[in-house]
Amino acid sequence: MLSNCTYSSRVWRGLGAQLNLPPRIGNSPVDSWWDGRSQVSGQSKLCWDTAWAAGSWAIWKEKNRRTFSQQRKPEHIIINAAAIDVHNWMLFA
Repeated sequence: MLSNCTYSSRVWRGLGAQLNLPPRIGNSPVDSWWDGRSQVSGQSKLCWDTAWAAGSWAIWKEKNRRTFSQQRKPEHIIINAAAIDVHNWMLFA
């Protein structure tokens, strides 16, 4: 669910676009995170790392919601929630 489905791919692309981060360049979220991390520095690197953690967390929560509650949220809701997490987490970094 974190990488090999169209839903999570749309979430990753949307989150990157919303946070104005470089596009995914690897074959998986881990490859993209690692490769993209080398393209940024300073505060942008912190944002990149935080976005990866927030995106993974948001997708994981959605997986659990679908599995245990049989409920779904559209990706734009997940993207917005993850972007808010990034901004909030960075305030305290």
